[in-house]
Amino acid sequence: MRRPITDIVKYAIDGGVNIVQIREKDLNDDELYELSFKIKNIIKKKAILIINSNLKIAISIGADGLHLSEKSNFPKNFNNNEMIVSKALHSSDINHLKILNQSIYLS
Repeated sequence: MRRPITDIVKYAIDGGVNIVQIREKDLNDDELYELSFKIKNIIKKKAILIINSNLKIAISIGADGLHLSEKSNFPKNFNNNEMIVSKALHSSDINHLKILNQSIYLS
């Protein structure tokens, strides 16, 4: 029997994990919101919560950060001082380095 992800997150936080990244690409917005909200309540202030690619949900649940895929653009009119922003980078192409001005970290 597979444990619910919320139980796994709780055990991880209790064990000292300090960053949780939600990257559920197969969930629709309602499902992602529900899962993210539950995890945010489990984490409280014990860990940083990063949401992949969905700025609307990241803002609505008060996530600490947003992770963007390599192909994603930074949201227009978004002030990245509001939250941690990361960007996937799978190339050493110099043209990709311009994202350093917009990201706090690259992964």
